[in-house]
Amino acid sequence: MNKKDEVIVAVAAVITDDQRRVLLSLRSEEPKKGYWHHPGGAPKFGESLHQALKRELREELGIEAETTSVQPVFVSQTIIPREDRHIICLFYEARVVSGAPRPAQGTAKVGFFNETEAGKLRLLDSCRDFLNKRHGWRL
Repeated sequence: MNKKDEVIVAVAAVITDDQRRVLLSLRSEEPKKGYWHHPGGAPKFGESLHQALKRELREELGIEAETTSVQPVFVSQTIIPREDRHIICLFYEARVVSGAPRPAQGTAKVGFFNETEAGKLRLLDSCRDFLNKRHGWRL
């Protein structure tokens, strides 16, 4: 497989607050700079999916978190023909153990959003898919 025919596996954290708002972060780097999404990223070689999610949340948001779902609660696939990329994203429920989410590596902004607020954001397709299908929102 050459670099142009990539299949990328990513993990994303579903973190909600007591008001049922969802934690989203704004990408500050390519690909998809300027889009909001559930924080997360790709596992490194030899890293479990849960380890990858913990690391990504530490790097992107400066928080310590733990996954609260053993299995993914949602799976999305995004195929980007013009980039020859196929992204499979596994969403896991998670909770913050310590720290407050703040922009860090690769993140411009971070915040909790309700359905109305999220509807005004430029969302990644996988994020919108999750919120519509799993949360029952209409974005």
